[in-house]
Amino acid sequence: MTARDWAQLFRLQTVALISPLFCLGYLLAGNPFFSWRMLAWWGMGILWHITGFTMNNFFDYSTDYYDPAKRHHPHVSGAIPMKEIWEVLIALIVISLLYGRLLLRNNSLGFVLLIITVVTGFLYNLLSKRFLLAPIFIGLTYALVPLIPFGRPTPVMLAISAYLFLYLFVQTSVNGSLKDIDVDPVSILRTLGVSIRTWSDNSQTLELTTRARIYVHGLMALHILPLWYLYSHLAIPIGVIAFAIPPFVGSWAVFKFGHMKKEWDRDKILRYGGAHGALAYFVLTPIFYVPLGVWGVAFFVAVPMLWFMVFNRICWDATIGAKI
Repeated sequence: MTARDWAQLFRLQTVALISPLFCLGYLLAGNPFFSWRMLAWWGMGILWHITGFTMNNFFDYSTDYYDPAKRHHPHVSGAIPMKEIWEVLIALIVISLLYGRLLLRNNSLGFVLLIITVVTGFLYNLLSKRFLLAPIFIGLTYALVPLIPFGRPTPVMLAISAYLFLYLFVQTSVNGSLKDIDVDPVSILRTLGVSIRTWSDNSQTLELTTRARIYVHGLMALHILPLWYLYSHLAIPIGVIAFAIPPFVGSWAVFKFGHMKKEWDRDKILRYGGAHGALAYFVLTPIFYVPLGVWGVAFFVAVPMLWFMVFNRICWDATIGAKI
């Protein structure tokens, strides 16, 4: 058991997509960028993220154990015993709540929302392989993140939450469903008739249905609504908003020309899912213009990219791709 094993278990590389969401809520509440509290909220993102993935690995063990694509994971390979993962998980939940209480000592609603994210995250991980609509729980978990430091519901914050809910619902009910469709006992796409067909030469194809295509593209289309509200109600220059167009088109293209392809390749599906996650984050980065201006947008594009590349190299010996 090594530090790298724990880094892999925690999926430290994807902290880059979580900590900025806590920082966004903190900054939109009118707080200063150059402050120890800004760093503290990035740290909250780290704690929240590693707690969530530790929980995910613990509850998915019985499924992951029989998945050949996950035999390199430290909880499956035995590099980290499940008993230790459970003990660390309990410690992380306690530490996260105590740390959150310190940061939110004057924000009771924020602390309640933090507790709710722990509960909904627990429900998702407990039920994801048993309950068809479990993605609702993880969608709610992520949707509440910027509201925790902000401390009150406003139309803009609720629109950000709606976007995050849809993004995570897509990630789990489409990306997650596709990558695990051959091992996951509960799958929305499988319910919609999607299946894998193996041919005599051992090649595999993804058999898609019209219902599944409508479902996927319908979810992608719904992303437009909260974004349209945000971009039309916030004083963001057209040039900054234009930055979000390529990643939005790219995220749609991932589904049109990636997930919806006939050829079945789990490794490619994983890469498409990772690409969608990154692109969906970049679509949101123009919102950082409101508290920080153009340099803030640039900062929250560049720093997460650098974080991801550094920790992806540490965890998986890769700058971009990863065996996740």
